[in-house]
Amino acid sequence: MTRLVVGVNNSNFSTHTHTELSLSERFNRHINQQALVKFKQKIVKYRWFDAKLCILLYDGHLHSKMFKNWYNRKTRPKDSPHLGTYDTCAIVGNSGVLKHSHCGKEIDEHDFVIRNNMAPTEGFENDVGTKTSLMSINSALVSQINMCLENATCLPTYLKKFKRLTNNTILWFSKVFSPSKSQKQYYNFAEFVKNSSLPLRIGFPTGKIVTTWFWKLNHPSSGLLTVSVAATFCRNITLYGFYPYSTSPSGRQLTYHYYDNFPFKNTHDMNSEHKKLTKLNKTGVIRVITNDCN
Repeated sequence: MTRLVVGVNNSNFSTHTHTELSLSERFNRHINQQALVKFKQKIVKYRWFDAKLCILLYDGHLHSKMFKNWYNRKTRPKDSPHLGTYDTCAIVGNSGVLKHSHCGKEIDEHDFVIRNNMAPTEGFENDVGTKTSLMSINSALVSQINMCLENATCLPTYLKKFKRLTNNTILWFSKVFSPSKSQKQYYNFAEFVKNSSLPLRIGFPTGKIVTTWFWKLNHPSSGLLTVSVAATFCRNITLYGFYPYSTSPSGRQLTYHYYDNFPFKNTHDMNSEHKKLTKLNKTGVIRVITNDCN
C-alpha cells in the first residue's frame, strides 16, 4: 500500500509516494521545525489567536449575560478549564476534493480534529473520518439553528447531527461578540444544548478574533481563522479539504462541498488564501493534503 502526501519541496500541490508511515513519521518528514517556530512566534504576537482566550470552555451555569460578562477579558477566568496542547491536529475543510479521497482513517489518527459548521461525517466516514474534537460554528449557522429550535420539522435533523458528534466535542462559537441580537441567539443555542443533555461542551472567545491583519487579506474565511487559533495549541497541523477549485489536481471535476452537489462558488478570496496555504505547505510549516490519501 502506498500513501500520497503533498511534497514539501514541490512548487505546487503535487504528490510523491512512499511506503506506509505513521502519522508522526509523516510529520517528521514534512515539517521544517525552524520555519514552524518562526511562524508560531509571528502568530502569538496577535492576542486574538491565543487559545487561552479564544476557546474558553464554559462549564458553569448558563445565563443571558454570560457572553457580555466575559467580553474583552485579558486573562483566562479561573472557572474556565484549560484546553491543553496537542501534538497532532487535523483541520477538515468542506471542499469537494475530499470526496473519494479515502482520508478518513488518516484524519482520525490525529490527536485533535477540528471541523466547521456541522459538516456531516455520516456516509462519508471513509473520506473525512468520524472524530470531532472541536466544531467551529459561525453566526449564520447559529441563526439558522435558532429558527429550528421551535420547529418540529427541522429540529430533529439538528438533534441527530449533534448526537453523532464525539463525546465532549467542543461547540466553538467563533464570532459570538457581534451585535447583541447575535449574543442572544448564541445563548439560546447554548441553553438548548444543555437542556437536551447532549454530551457537548460550549466554547467561545473573549472578543472578536481579527484575522485580516495577520493574513493580509480582506474578509478571510473561517478556515484561516481556525488555522490561526490552532497554531497556538497544536504542535503539528494537517489541513484536509482546503481546495477552492472545481477541478482536482488529478483532473477530477469537483462539487463545492464533499457532501452535496451544490455548484461551485467562492464567497472569500479563496485563490489568495490557497496561495498562502501553499506557501506554508511548501516551507514545511503545515501539511496540506489535496490528493487521495490511499
